[in-house]
Parts: sequence; C-alpha cells; structure tokens
Amino acid sequence: MALQMSEASLVALIETMEADCYGESDGELSRERSEALDRYNGALLGNEVEGRSAAISTDLRDTVEAVVPQLLRIFLSGDDVVRFDPRGPEDDAAAQRESDYCNFVMTQRNPAFQIFSTWFRDALLQKNGYVKAWWETRSDVVVERYYDLSDDALAVLMADPCVQVAGHSAKPDPYLNVPAAQAMQMGQPPAMLHDVEVRRVHQKGYVRVDNVPGEELLVHSSHRDVGLQDCIFVSHRTSKTLSEVRQMGIDCPDDWAGEDYDPRSSEEVQSRDRFEEVGQSSESVDPATRRVTYKEIYARIDEDGDGIAELRRICMVNRHVVIDEEADLIPFAVVTPVIQPHRHIGYGYYDFLKEIELAHTALLRIFFDNNYLSVNGRYAISDRVNVDDLLVSRPGGLVRVQGSVGDAIMPLTHPSTGESALAAMTYLDQWKKQATGVVLDAQVLSADVLNKSTATGISQAISVWQTRIEAVARCFAETGVKDLFRIIHALTLKHADAEERVRIDQTWQTVDPREWVRRTDMTVSVGLGTGSREMKVQFLNQALMQQGQALASGLPIVQPQNMYETAKELWKEMGYRDTSRFLTDPAQAPPKEPPPPDPAIQVAQIREQGAKEREQMKLGQQAQAEAAKAAAQREIEAAQAQADIVTERTKALIKQQSDEHRLAMEMQAKQFEARLEQQTAILLEQIRASAHVHAAAMTHERPPAS
Repeated sequence: MALQMSEASLVALIETMEADCYGESDGELSRERSEALDRYNGALLGNEVEGRSAAISTDLRDTVEAVVPQLLRIFLSGDDVVRFDPRGPEDDAAAQRESDYCNFVMTQRNPAFQIFSTWFRDALLQKNGYVKAWWETRSDVVVERYYDLSDDALAVLMADPCVQVAGHSAKPDPYLNVPAAQAMQMGQPPAMLHDVEVRRVHQKGYVRVDNVPGEELLVHSSHRDVGLQDCIFVSHRTSKTLSEVRQMGIDCPDDWAGEDYDPRSSEEVQSRDRFEEVGQSSESVDPATRRVTYKEIYARIDEDGDGIAELRRICMVNRHVVIDEEADLIPFAVVTPVIQPHRHIGYGYYDFLKEIELAHTALLRIFFDNNYLSVNGRYAISDRVNVDDLLVSRPGGLVRVQGSVGDAIMPLTHPSTGESALAAMTYLDQWKKQATGVVLDAQVLSADVLNKSTATGISQAISVWQTRIEAVARCFAETGVKDLFRIIHALTLKHADAEERVRIDQTWQTVDPREWVRRTDMTVSVGLGTGSREMKVQFLNQALMQQGQALASGLPIVQPQNMYETAKELWKEMGYRDTSRFLTDPAQAPPKEPPPPDPAIQVAQIREQGAKEREQMKLGQQAQAEAAKAAAQREIEAAQAQADIVTERTKALIKQQSDEHRLAMEMQAKQFEARLEQQTAILLEQIRASAHVHAAAMTHERPPAS
C-alpha cells in the first residue's frame, strides 16, 4: 500500500520547488519590476550631478495612463464582460442566466473598477498582473431585544436558525389566573414572560476577487503558459498576524510568531512605497498582532505514492503545514499585455520604453542645462571683480569692478544645443509611437494634417493605433479575463447551497447555482474593433434606421425584439445603464389591441349592411302583406260560407211556416237578409280596413332609404 508523504518531506519538497520559481525577491525579474515602478513613479536615476538638471522623462507613466482608460472602457463600459456559450439549443436560457449572474458577482459584489484598474496597471508595468478568487462567507449581525414574550412566542423566535441568544431573563406571567404553585401541583409548568436579547446572524456566501502583487506570487519556471491552471507549482505568500490566521479557523500557537519571508524587504515593495515611513517597527506589543508568513500553495504532488501527481492545496504558517487537501482548480488569473511565446512572463511597456525613456531623460537634461547656461552663463574674470557680486544673478543687480569692465569680465560662449535636443526628442516620440502604438498627442487631428489629408487616411491612421490597444485588450480577454470568470463560475457551482434572488438587467431574477453545469467555453464580449463611444453611437443609430426600414417594408429579417436590443445598446452607449426608463421590452409588453378599421371600409360595410337589411325588410313586408291578404280572404270566404248556411236554414224555416204567415215571414225574411247583408258588408269593410291599417303600419316602420 502506498505510504503518505511525511510533513518534513513535504516541506522540503515545497522549498525546493520555490527555489525554482519566477518571482524570487533577489532575482532578475524582481529587479526589472522594481525598476519599472521607479520609472513610473518618476524616481531619480542616481546619476544626477549637483548643479545640473535632474529632470525625469515620464514616458512609461504617460503611456500606461493613456492605455488604462481605454482598456477599462472596453471591458467595463457595458453590463456584461463575458458570455458563456450554450452547449446546445436547449441550453440557451441556462447559459444566459449563468452569464448574467457571474457578471453580476464580478461587477456588483466586487469593486470591479478598482480590481480591473489595478490588474491592468500591474500587467502594463510589471509584465504580468494577477488576481485571486475565493469563496467568502459574510455574516451580517443584527442585535434585537424583545420584552414580555410568552412561552409560545419565545419558541417561535428560537425556531429561527439565524437567531442566537445573547441574554435571557424570565418571570411568572402576572395575568395568569392559576398561581404558579397550583400549576406545579397540577403537573403543568407555570407560564412565564421572557425578556430576551438575540443576535440575528445572516450568512451570505459569494465569490470574492482581489488583486495579488507580483512579488507575493511564485510561479514555477517550467510553466510555459500565461494561465496557471496547468502549472505544477504556484505559491501565494503573504504576511499575516496571528489573529488573522486564527480567524481563518487555523490553530496557530503564539510560539509560531516570526516571519520566514518579510515582504518589506522586496525590491518591488520598496519601489511601490513612495513615502518612506520613519520609526515603523515590525515588532508588535500585542501578541495577537505579531506576524507570521502564511503560504497558500497549489502544487501537483504525488503524496500517496501511486505515481500520479494530484493537484493539492497546501497551506503553511512559516514551516508548519496546517492544511493539506485535494483541489480542483488554481484560483489565480493572469493577464499580460504582450505574450512571450513559450513563457509565462510576458512583456510590459517598460520593456519597450526603457531605452527610450533613458535617452529622453538625458536629452531633457541637456535641453534644460543649455537654457540655464543661456540665462546664467559662465564668465572669465580677473582679480579686479567682486566675486560675491558676480555669483548673485538677479535683475538690476550690480557687479563691482576696478578699472575697465571689458578688461575684467569676459563671457564664455556656449554652443546652443536646444534645437538639436528638441529634434532628437521628436525622433524619440516617433520611436515611442512605433514601439507601443500609443499616441499621446493630437497631432494627427491638427488643422494642417486635416487640410493635407483625407478623412479616410486619418481614419486609417487612427485605426492602426487603436488596433495596437485592442491587441492588448484581446490578450487580456483571452487569458486572464476568461480564466477569472471560469473560476467564479466553478466556485459558485461548488459552494452555493441555496437559490438567490438578484436584480439583473433591471429585473429581479431567481438564480439557483445548484442547477448549473460545469462550463469552460465562453465568448468574451468586450466590443473590440468598434472604435470610440461616439462611433458606436453612430453605428447603432444607422443599424436602428436600417432595422426600422426593413420592418416597415415587411421583410422577415427584423422583428421588434431585434430593434429593442439595438435601441437598448444605443442608450447604454449614451451613458444610461437603466434603459427601462426609456424602452419597454416587447416580450414583456401587454398584448396590443387590434388597430381600428379604416373609416372608408367601415362606411362601405355600413352601406352594404343597410342595403341587405332594406332588402330583407322589403321581402318581409311583402310576405307579411301577402299573408295578411290571404288571411283576410279566408275570413271573407268563411263569413260568406256562414252567411250562406244561415240563409239556407232561414229559407227552410220559412217553408215550414204556415201559409198564413208566409207573406209576413217573407217580409221578415227579406228584412233579415237586408240586415245580414249589411252586417256582412260592415264585417268585410272592417276586415279590409284592418288589413290596410296593418299594411300601412308595416310600411311606416320601414326606415327611409339612405
């Protein structure tokens, strides 16, 4: 069975690997970094001559400070720094949520501007810039006091896992009807009122990102890549107090105090400290604030003897191993402005400006010395001149001379080197532009150049210089920025234990990192190649106009959602991050009501409907009239038939009468027939009148023709 490596063997192996690392305090890399910091800070060269000019050229500082704002604008001007690529069509929404959350962690929960600003300056000055990411749990404590709580209320309060009791007192409830002694006899505990002081502790975990000075990080010299994920040995050494180490959960005895590595002895630290502090003592009176060397090491070591080196996280306090565990990633991200092939350490701007700045400084001193001599020249004098008067140079000053002045004082002629020095410095400026691609003046946009050059030529010249800056941004994006967001994603996936509700892109979203998947593919959204913000605004305006024309013409290549995204980016480029005040997402807008019909179409429809109604009404009226006429005819025929029946009966009755009454009966019959005919006529007239009235009424109800 494989044996575990002993602590002594592990410490010896670590010290051996540290000795073969970039970043040792007495190495060439440390000296070059220190020298670059001195040049950035404008420190003297050490070859100054008393009485001569001590001017320092600040080419490095001017170049770095011209590049950093452009890089920060490229990376931080928008809401998103990176976007994770989906693994398939079904993964689009998940990749979008994870991208939004990782960007939120970096830009909202961490001081992104400060981190990126320091990160990029470190790289431009000291060849490589480093940041570290780790999972940190923050505890927010709120002290609360409650008085006269009942037993049930206290139980509910204590059921909250975030509550910790800091103080408690109880007293019998005076409003209880049953005395406490009687309640005890009945086997019931007496009711109490509680005064309690609690500490409500809310713990929230998130990924913390911070900058790492180059002198604190040791990288094994065998490493050939800018990124550190495949490095066999990385050591982050810092100076901490015993109290800080103990707050990390590490048992650190007092006798471990003492530093194996003093960061203040590093050349980079000394160059970075511009203000020399006098009387600062490394010894602390408080034992808890005495300092130790704390190392967090990520090394690929075969501790179990199986012949395969595993990545392990090893933490040491001085030479004592306090943590030794497996690790799945190295939490450091690295950027470099110019990649040196097959090497971890790249090139900084000082590598390109070192000779230029030294020559520039020498020419500046020559120029100023020559001007000083032209104002306060040198003289050949005789012993008849008062030397004290001649040494004091001021307007209106007197120089006492015995005898003729021309015989006693003769000015020495010095050649003028000012013009030649200025010409040489102009050449150095051109050299600097070619070396770095950074233009520090507005000569390209001067009136003379604009009169003699075309707009296309000037645009091409500016584009060439911008391309050099964008190449640096692309190096940063493809190396350290990608690695940093991979680390943020991996740490969130590993440590997050609950869902969280956060505000992303002006909307509240619920994010549950427990549902994520491990991601390594991403696209860096840094807007390279799009020029300045004014150019972006112009391009977006043109794109918005073209989209509007395509949408108006009915082409299926543009939808309202596409125009919304373009307009949102336009408002962001104009400086308004909260675009919800000006734009409404079509996907979230309420459904639109159908547009009102054309009035001409409505009029035509109304006329057509009226014609149909009139035709139907006319047909109905005709049918009703025919029906009324038929009914009246039937009534007349029925009346006539009834009258015939009555007449026949009457005749038969009359025949049965006696002959004596025949004449009288005939007379009566005639009278009866006359009345019957009159009634029948009246009845017929009434029926006809009723039919005419009904027909007239239906004719009156018909609407007039339009």
